[in-house]
Parts: sequence; structure tokens; C-alpha cells
Amino acid sequence: MLFYCFCSSVLIDGRSKNFKLDKFSTEKSYILSARELSITWSNEPMYWSWISIPESRFTEVAELKTISWLEIKGKIKIKC
Repeated sequence: MLFYCFCSSVLIDGRSKNFKLDKFSTEKSYILSARELSITWSNEPMYWSWISIPESRFTEVAELKTISWLEIKGKIKIKC
């Protein structure tokens, strides 16, 4: 029964990541919130705003206003 719960999306780590298992392959899938990523100039209101969108699985999303380049990095720490 627990397996099938994880086949639906589950928010983890303070609702900043989304975890899901594939029913058939049992492969793990993670989705990171924008706050979990390193986004160049993300704290500059001229370039980015942090907004709430009801359809989003996360409480905040990053909205790009204007920028000359886009650089986003993300990491996930896992234990084997």
C-alpha cells in the first residue's frame, strides 16, 4: 500500500521537493522547487519576482521579468 502512495506525487523536505515512484519501472523522480535552485540574479527584483500560482505544487515560483542570460543550477543530495 505504501508503494502506491509514492506512485502519486509527494511533497518532501519542507514542501521544497516533489518525489514520485514510477509504478512499472519503480524509477525515482524528483522535482525541485525554484527556491531549491541556484538562479542567477534571483534576488534582484529588476530581473525576477517570486509569486504564488494556485496550479503550482510549490508555494512560490520564480517569474523571469528580463535578463540577458539565464543560468540555473540544481543539486540533490541522496543517500545510497
